[in-house]
Amino acid sequence: MEHGLFLRPCVIGGETKPDDYSVICDDLIIGRIYRYEGSGTGDRWAWSAGLSVIPQHPRWRGLAGSLKEAKAAFRQAWNEIGPDLTYDDLKKARRIQGDRSRPWHRE
Repeated sequence: MEHGLFLRPCVIGGETKPDDYSVICDDLIIGRIYRYEGSGTGDRWAWSAGLSVIPQHPRWRGLAGSLKEAKAAFRQAWNEIGPDLTYDDLKKARRIQGDRSRPWHRE
């Protein structure tokens, strides 16, 4: 992704899957984009933007018909979220993500 947002393989419990990405901004995970394997036909991607320290609004997540569309929808949501984040929000999110005792870090 452009403008300071990057995709890297999403790691959950020490494992990765194809087409499953964490969205990174300034070394902080701010969301996820992945190929959706639900019912229906065609290429579908799920996306969600936000931090664990703020409530997530329904408009900050959804489904898209392609990876490109998912990235664009994510960008729009992040442009809404980002300006309202405080220094304390970011500090707390970094502390939570750095806590290696959390269940998703266990192998």
